[in-house]
Parts: sequence; C-alpha cells; structure tokens
Amino acid sequence: MPKVKIKNNTLWDKLTSDSIFRLLVTTSFSMGWNFLYSLFQVVLAFVYQSPWHITMFVYYIILALMRFSVIASKNKNILIYNGIAMIFLAIAMSGIICLSIAEKRTTIYHIIIIITIATYTFYQMTISIINIIKANKTKNCQLIILRNIAVASSIGSMFSLECPMLGTFGDIKTSYARNMEIISGAFAVVIILFFGLSMIKCRKGR
Repeated sequence: MPKVKIKNNTLWDKLTSDSIFRLLVTTSFSMGWNFLYSLFQVVLAFVYQSPWHITMFVYYIILALMRFSVIASKNKNILIYNGIAMIFLAIAMSGIICLSIAEKRTTIYHIIIIITIATYTFYQMTISIINIIKANKTKNCQLIILRNIAVASSIGSMFSLECPMLGTFGDIKTSYARNMEIISGAFAVVIILFFGLSMIKCRKGR
C-alpha cells in the first residue's frame, strides 16, 4: 500500500527542483500566449481593415520564434542569432510606428478589446520584471535572452495599447498625440536595437 504514494508530486518536484525543466515549462507557456496574441492581431487586422495590426502580428511571431529557439536550440551561437532577430524586431517596430503615423489612425475600439490588450500588457510587464530579476542573479545565456525577449514583448504590448487608447479615448489627430507616438516609438526602437547589439557583442566577447 505505501507504494500508492510514490510519484504523486513528481511533476511539482521536478518543476521546483529542476531549473532547466522549469525554464522549458515557463518559456513554452509564454510562447503559447505570444502565439495566441499574434493571432489576435490578425483577427483585428481583418475586423478593422488595418495593415498596422499585420505588422504587430509579424512583431509577435518573431518574439514567439525567438522564445522557441531558446528552448529548442543548443547552438552556442544562440545569443548572436537572437541578437540578429532582435534587430529585425526593431525594424518591425519601425514599420509599426511608420504605419501608425501614415494611417492617421482614428479607429475606435470596443472596450473589451482595450481590456484584452491591457491585460496582456500587464502580463508581459510582470513576466519582464521576473526575467530581469532572474537574469541579474545569474549570467545564464538563456535567461539573458529571455529577459531581453520579455522586455521587447512588453515594449510592443505597451505600444499596441497606446495607439488604440489614443484612438478610442483621445484625439489622435492632435500634434501632441502624434509627437507622443513618435517619441515613444523611437524610444522603443532604440531599446530593442540596444538589446540586439549587446547580445551579439556579448557572445563575441565570450
């Protein structure tokens, strides 16, 4: 009869004691949400007939692929590959900003869509903070990449929330709103580029 107790908490024990397994599970979970959110952007692109959401889809697909590479690849140059991917991410963000300005977006979104985007943004910011704390405690290559991915994801989420909120609750046509988009967008591109170049430099310095 005592044998019935065996392996009852095996999964939980492995999750709490095995850092590699924990990294695999948490990253897979984040990647899944990433993929679902990218599909959400495709739906919005069709509903609102906006190429802007297609660029957001590309942005989040790149992030999902980067997360997948962390858990699937054992290549020593993973930092360089993800650094290059981060540069492409900065290019995608530039496209998002340019389309946002060119479209002069005045779309009014349903409140449920705004809440969904805000919830995902809050989730991404939480993940970002957790990964920053973890990465600062160790020089683990995978954690450094995940930290940078989480920050880039948070930046994209905040920008994807800012634009619909300005269109729904503010006046997107004002110069203040335009300047706000340009400044926040440029700041986002600079941060993402910095992460990409630092990852490439970090790997070459090892």
